Amino acid sequence: MSDPVVVVALCLLIAAAYGAAAWRVYRRARGTRLIHCPRTGTAAYVELDAVRAAALVSPDGALTVRRCSLWPERGGCAQWCCDTLDASNHACRAWDVFAQWYVGKRCSLCHRDIPRVEWAGLTPGLLSPRGRIVEWADVPEASIFDVLATHKPVCIDCDVVAKLRRQLTTAPTPPPAA
Repeated sequence: MSDPVVVVALCLLIAAAYGAAAWRVYRRARGTRLIHCPRTGTAAYVELDAVRAAALVSPDGALTVRRCSLWPERGGCAQWCCDTLDASNHACRAWDVFAQWYVGKRCSLCHRDIPRVEWAGLTPGLLSPRGRIVEWADVPEASIFDVLATHKPVCIDCDVVAKLRRQLTTAPTPPPAA
């Protein structure tokens, strides 16, 4: 083989490797994420600059926010939220935020360890400061972090029992038999 052919082949190989790495970074960095804003202490939706991250084949430390639900009122922030983000989509969806919160926790009713939350299974509940059990679906995404700061974990078993008790106490009484 001649030297120019080797150089061209090597350049194509490097370009293909760069393209594959850039595509992988782009796919991981795109999309909207639910985060806890370190500046305001509230929930926010952010969209990372996936094109910039892909062009730089960016390590997680070089991520920047392209859009934020708190902008323009809070525009020009230091983007400290990027320090806690990585280019993966994990732990940024509401379901993942809830599931991660239960890791290592015990049920506040039966005091048993809460097992890992599975995607296709039942979900544990949350015990409000008033003693009412709250379901994940009842929590607005904008207040997830506030709720997790004030509520206690409830295992799936205790959550199901509480739902059954609530249904039995609110069920209409049948008419007497004739």
